[in-house]
Amino acid sequence: MTNEFANKTDVSYFPNTSELKDELNELKRQRRINYRQMLYNKVDSTIIKPLNTNTTEAMTEIGYEHGKMNSWRMFDVNSNDSIRGVTAVDVLKRLESKVKLRIYINRFYWMKDGKLMTGKFGDAKQVLIPMYIDKLVDPRLYLDFLQRYNEKVEEFGYLPEDKDWVNDFKFDSYDYNNLSQTYKVDNWKWKFPLSVLDSYDTSELTLTAW
Repeated sequence: MTNEFANKTDVSYFPNTSELKDELNELKRQRRINYRQMLYNKVDSTIIKPLNTNTTEAMTEIGYEHGKMNSWRMFDVNSNDSIRGVTAVDVLKRLESKVKLRIYINRFYWMKDGKLMTGKFGDAKQVLIPMYIDKLVDPRLYLDFLQRYNEKVEEFGYLPEDKDWVNDFKFDSYDYNNLSQTYKVDNWKWKFPLSVLDSYDTSELTLTAW
């Protein structure tokens, strides 16, 4: 059978496909820039919630992959230092070349008679306590963190809040929250929110010596 299209079409009039590809790449680049500008200008606070780490069936079979989720919560605040287990990020001020952020994490402490301690004493109980630090960060690193997390939200979705369902694939709150920091990050000037200071006696804690 004769291919009528092949016979009657002059390929010399076809557009240059390499130019079309360049235009498509430029559109994708511009779309990414616009999205990041929107995040930077309009998002003032982000809560980092636990996400699914796989399909429900896979998580039921192999369990919740805490390591994968923890990698999504690691915030590179500069080229050398990363904060692990980030739970929330607030934008305090947008400057010309930096953004001032309040970065939150959780940490387990021991508590006895309303007093927080780093070690167990007597019948002390473990409590999960929020902490934060204010840091000036390159806006690109902040947007990298935010964009990566949002992409994982789109891909995997939030972990369901039905506790019975979550327990089926062994989501462990301790493994999720009890992340260690590097020695240098440990020794930054971490602070407690007012809600913690109003509820507990922190006089025996030195936050630069966890």
